[in-house]
Amino acid sequence: MAKDYEFIDRYLKQMLEALDYLASENVIHRDIKPANILYVMDSKQQPFFQLGDFGLAHDFSTGETAVKVGVGTPGYMAPEAENVAIQEPQTHKVDIWSLFMTLVWITNAGGFRTRSRFPLRFTQCFAIASSAIKSQLMPYGAMAEKHPDDRASAAQMLVLLYEGEGLSTPRRMIPPLSTKGRK
Repeated sequence: MAKDYEFIDRYLKQMLEALDYLASENVIHRDIKPANILYVMDSKQQPFFQLGDFGLAHDFSTGETAVKVGVGTPGYMAPEAENVAIQEPQTHKVDIWSLFMTLVWITNAGGFRTRSRFPLRFTQCFAIASSAIKSQLMPYGAMAEKHPDDRASAAQMLVLLYEGEGLSTPRRMIPPLSTKGRK
């Protein structure tokens, strides 16, 4: 179990660093999922994770404001990305939801790995995420808040879990983590 925790911790920290960097550059990846997270072994035979497949990425510095809803992979898409009724612009927090769902996949919480082979509705994914927060993924629950205003950013999670190590966002620019919506 300790080895599994080390793997997850290393994976999470490196992916949060990547997402914080993207957010600091006004880029949303929009397709975070296990298949788009690659790794190589470093000189100490430890995995070094890399984010790949930027085909759906969106750069907000171009001046475009509209983001097509429904872009991404079902099962990993944030509520605001999947729900076509929501007309609010997406933020980098869609990637945080998706990163949490990859943790759900890695740990197979709620049988997600097996169940995700079949198309899942958001309500099913949300139920699995909610269950995972109450069990083995409790420390990461701020990543799975349904509303993006209540969801942690990558920078906030780096501060919470790793004392800010690996931040791209200046520390003074990181708001305190909201407890609104969390039980």
